Amino acid sequence: VDNQLALELSLPGSDSRFGLNIIARPSPNIIKEIQFIQNCFQQVEPDQYYYPLQDLHLTVLEICFGRSQQEANNIASSVKPLLPEILRGLPTPRLDSPMLVFDTQALALCFLQTDETLQTVRAMVRERLLASGITMDSRYNPRSAHVTIMRYVMNLKSPIGRWIETLLDTPVQQCLKWSIDGLLLTWGANWYGMR
Repeated sequence: VDNQLALELSLPGSDSRFGLNIIARPSPNIIKEIQFIQNCFQQVEPDQYYYPLQDLHLTVLEICFGRSQQEANNIASSVKPLLPEILRGLPTPRLDSPMLVFDTQALALCFLQTDETLQTVRAMVRERLLASGITMDSRYNPRSAHVTIMRYVMNLKSPIGRWIETLLDTPVQQCLKWSIDGLLLTWGANWYGMR
């Protein structure tokens, strides 16, 4: 159970940790697939946290996390005018063969990377931010290409066997492809800031 998220959902605005991220939004066909998957899960576990469709994203790079609101706003003000140059001429990552992955905290739709382009983009954006004088303070260096679609905020209502069966049996269209052709800067509270 994600206690910080559960608290934020019960007391909106309680999350005082702020951060900045460079993200990609899923294409409409990916969003449609995620909506189908979420609907399958909601029939079994309706009280978990299902990401609103407008919040779905792939994190390309975390710039910072756990900052005060003022710090995050100041960093965002520094990064925003640099974005056109930082994002200029980046190659287009291509993802395919989505599969459902899960652990004890969340469910995600994870894509295969057809080559190293996504990692190249991550490295280029990081290098350009650093060269522009932006300090990186990320928790981890992302390697996967996933979109989180649900987080556990309550204990399971269904028997664990039925839940695992649902996770394993939910169909995913593995023929889907995603070309990431646009990146965005987001900042705000960790759960869940999307300015």
